[in-house]
Amino acid sequence: MQYRPFPCRALKRVHSRHVALTDQAKAWCLATGIALMTPALAAQPNSGPIRAAASDQAQPATTPEGLLAQCNGPDHSVPLGARPAQAWRQLTAQAAWLNARTLRVGAAVQAAAVAQWRLAHGQGLPEHLRIGEVLDPSVHTWSLQQGPDLQVFGDSALATSHLGRGPVLSLPNRADLPDAALRRLHAGPQAMLGLAAHGRVVVAERLQLAQALDDLYAQAAAATELGVRLKQPAATEWTLLAPTARAVWVCVHGPKGADATELVPAEQDQASGIWHARLPRDLRGHTYRYLVDVFVADGGWVRNRVTDPYSVSLTANSQHSWVGDLAAPALAPAGWVGHRRPAAPAPAVDMM
Repeated sequence: MQYRPFPCRALKRVHSRHVALTDQAKAWCLATGIALMTPALAAQPNSGPIRAAASDQAQPATTPEGLLAQCNGPDHSVPLGARPAQAWRQLTAQAAWLNARTLRVGAAVQAAAVAQWRLAHGQGLPEHLRIGEVLDPSVHTWSLQQGPDLQVFGDSALATSHLGRGPVLSLPNRADLPDAALRRLHAGPQAMLGLAAHGRVVVAERLQLAQALDDLYAQAAAATELGVRLKQPAATEWTLLAPTARAVWVCVHGPKGADATELVPAEQDQASGIWHARLPRDLRGHTYRYLVDVFVADGGWVRNRVTDPYSVSLTANSQHSWVGDLAAPALAPAGWVGHRRPAAPAPAVDMM
């Protein structure tokens, strides 16, 4: 089996709104629910590698054995709870964040009957939201106030201009809504609600997240090299940008995609949204995949098994990411070491 380099690293510093995705990349993004790109509600403790048990029987997904079964099983996505109610699944996304605290409402939203705007979020939202009814008091909301003019948002306004011109709304400032709480707010289900004077929900739209995630994480994440790295004297490290995930594990497979026998829980850096995992061994030649717990609008919380978007190489049919160093002498073609690039031809002399 040959391993071919896959140029995913080039996506690292490109904001999600600027990437023209191929069909294959779109499929990956749907599988992760990422975008490729929400802070964890609870980071998993890094207790080191967990080795496979001898039994091959499926175990509950909360146990090490159950997680390893998902690493090797036939399903790429496993639901972690009930599917959201139909009213939630039918919502459109005619609203988008301009940054982490300010959003714009699309021109198609019928706002004439709205007496107040609110941002609803949290676990109970997809279950309890009903258009035409008073919002269940268990759903947490924040008041949205009139925000600045669109002109002050520059590129963010341009990137969301497809929505058309509607109200610009802002969350409370840092004194009332600290950054840590703001990251949790962007971690799961959320919707912009328009309430009539009597409190009934007359407008409900999901929100496009790209600008909010860029605002929260892009600067802190820019300096980190993503993907897998081999460290001296003998260690393997993984870094994955997945700010919307609430848990991540590395499935460590054998060479050429052999079944995973180890599971490494990752820890998230809250400032950058990057997940880190490490094993104190050189796993050169092995393969790996990730298990990622993430909220998907149509399916609720799911655990997706995905390859690394920052892979240096993939096995056949993109089934597993590969651990290795493309600069290693052992991978160089015959005659590569010591080969000198021929001199460039001299430019032709212009004739008048």
